[in-house]
Amino acid sequence: MDIITKTAKDAARLLNAIRAQYIIVLPTGEQIIQGDLKLHVPDAKPQRKVRAQSRHPHGFLNNYILPFIQHLDVGDVAVIPVPNGADMDEIQGSGASASARLWGNGNYKTMRNDKTGCLEVLRMA
Repeated sequence: MDIITKTAKDAARLLNAIRAQYIIVLPTGEQIIQGDLKLHVPDAKPQRKVRAQSRHPHGFLNNYILPFIQHLDVGDVAVIPVPNGADMDEIQGSGASASARLWGNGNYKTMRNDKTGCLEVLRMA
């Protein structure tokens, strides 16, 4: 009897003494079951979702937006036109991200202006 099996049997004796229910699975796959428990075998680990390939080089949208907003004072509004090859969702997301980095969450508002094809950023604090 190897030390792992002996230790598991000793643990089982202690658990039996307090009338506990348990399942012990040894490295060999042997199971010691006490009570009416069922062993739950988890499903295979789900695969991570692969991120979609970005349409723009890393930092492109941030570098495009920063010159429009970095010098805003409280109460100022920046109007940012959507560059070719980008869509409004991308610009609004990047504008919100850059604004939060500069001034913190809750200190700005972004609004899409679909009539002019621009994003408006208001610095509030």
